[in-house]
Amino acid sequence: MTEFKKQFFFIIFLLFLLPLAGHSVLLKRTGQFISLAEDAEVQGLSSGRLIITDSDKLTCYNIRLKETISHDFAPGEKPVSSTNGGFWGIVRKSELNGFGEEINSVEIFDFRNRRQWSVDGIVEGDTYLSPAGDYLAVIKGIRGRANTELFIYHRDSVGIRFYINDCNEFVFSEDGRRFFINSAADGLKMYDYTGRLLSNYGFQQNCAFSENSELSACFSQGKLLVINDTAIVSEVEIGEMQMRTMLVSDSIDRVFCIAGHRLIVVDITNNSIDWDYRLETATENFLNIDISGDSRFVVLGLNVNRGMSIPKEERYREGYLYFFNVGGDIMLTEGFSFRKYAPGTPRVAFWPDGRSIMVQTFGRIDVVEMR
Repeated sequence: MTEFKKQFFFIIFLLFLLPLAGHSVLLKRTGQFISLAEDAEVQGLSSGRLIITDSDKLTCYNIRLKETISHDFAPGEKPVSSTNGGFWGIVRKSELNGFGEEINSVEIFDFRNRRQWSVDGIVEGDTYLSPAGDYLAVIKGIRGRANTELFIYHRDSVGIRFYINDCNEFVFSEDGRRFFINSAADGLKMYDYTGRLLSNYGFQQNCAFSENSELSACFSQGKLLVINDTAIVSEVEIGEMQMRTMLVSDSIDRVFCIAGHRLIVVDITNNSIDWDYRLETATENFLNIDISGDSRFVVLGLNVNRGMSIPKEERYREGYLYFFNVGGDIMLTEGFSFRKYAPGTPRVAFWPDGRSIMVQTFGRIDVVEMR
């Protein structure tokens, strides 16, 4: 190769690196992964404490992704775990009450496999464990139907029982002291951990709490409402009629809204849209979002609809990780393919080691490193 050609290719190489150097961040797959059963459910994807359950067992992994706990389910057992991966429990069939209904018992453990508490006499229903591991909420009834009942069970206490019209969505605050129940018929209601009604915000499509539980937000008919404690402190029109999900950050006073094809970042302080990003085609859809522990970056999971000409079971085999800084100046992507689609994937989250991003797709969790 002549000297001129060497210099030419060196200049091309520098031009290729120049945009990346401006980013100061690169993404690289580490090759490290965790295999998942087809029916697996994952909690704690951003916490450094993974709890993975399937039809056969519950398994815990620590921040180094080393298996620490494995519990094989006996007949009549089913798991319950907190969304932050800090606590888990085993619900066991106990007996039938006088009305012929199933009554269960539950035993709660922390992430180090230390028994925390247990209680008997729990009704059968959709069971949620507080992020602090200190109480259970059980919703009995058919979702979307009236006359649904909510039960709250604290450590060694008699359950608190009251009626709710129905329940389409149940969301804990990060500290577990409050929760939302979203009902199409009865509106969005905020409760405290004792079951006391704190506020009703009327019909809302989505809701979320902030990472420090100081703020919350809800959305309906194009309007985003930001809540401090129980009071609405901000209202912003975002120009979308449907919202897939949102992330509220009280550390940087931003709400990150996903409207399928669009990421909208709202500045709470100024009650305005800070910046947004639109996907190029209607076949791409944002699914989920997370913010880094230092509040510098956001990451989103995106899937691709390969088209109506593709059989339904083959249509969603491709997805992407999208990476931004909080100001929207940096944009990086990493592609993934998978042999089968699982709803909500790719699911992405920052790992608390400050350098890793977890990507859950069908059958596995992959680790992508920021460099």
